[in-house]
Amino acid sequence: MEVAVPLLQLTWDRALSIVDPEIRLSLKAEDMTFLLNQEKGSASRPFTVHFSADGFVDVAGNRAGAQRFHLTVTQIMEAAGAFHAVTGAKPE
Repeated sequence: MEVAVPLLQLTWDRALSIVDPEIRLSLKAEDMTFLLNQEKGSASRPFTVHFSADGFVDVAGNRAGAQRFHLTVTQIMEAAGAFHAVTGAKPE
């Protein structure tokens, strides 16, 4: 597989702190191109992905989430919504 990411932008609201380890961030990736190699050396048609999200990461609480995300895989699918994730030995 070959991947090209001509624009990847990550911004956050402040420096990560041990006292208050939650940060708000935005992630934007445009015109990511994926080329899948198939059997016998041939390659698939490349497809383009656009992704953007605004959310948070809480290192101490083992949580992350996005209030808003938008994903487009050109000519295949488009998705938008929100998500929440919890990590750790026994996430609830």
